[in-house]
Amino acid sequence: MNMSPKWALFLTQQGLEAIHWSEVGLRDSPDSEIIFWAEQNAQVILTEDLDFSQMLASSRKPGPSIVQLRAMNNSVRVIGETVLRAIRENENALASGAILTLDTRRARLRLLPL
Repeated sequence: MNMSPKWALFLTQQGLEAIHWSEVGLRDSPDSEIIFWAEQNAQVILTEDLDFSQMLASSRKPGPSIVQLRAMNNSVRVIGETVLRAIRENENALASGAILTLDTRRARLRLLPL
């Protein structure tokens, strides 16, 4: 997964359940394997990669949920508080199945299946 392990640490420190893919799977695992694992383990995927949303949209499945970061700088230091606030504000939708796209100016929520 392309996100820094610092994200899992940050989210855990804020009281959310988070794990970095490198703790459960191989670094070069296909996206489909990550999606399957997240679905089976009721986890939300945090990513910069557009492929996850595209794969989920084409599958017409109700999950797993995805939080997709689209800012120029997706480091915890720069966008961490924005991401945390958006996750908390959309907690119910993410629990049910959604794609939450974030940049530094706005959040866009799409409920699944698309």
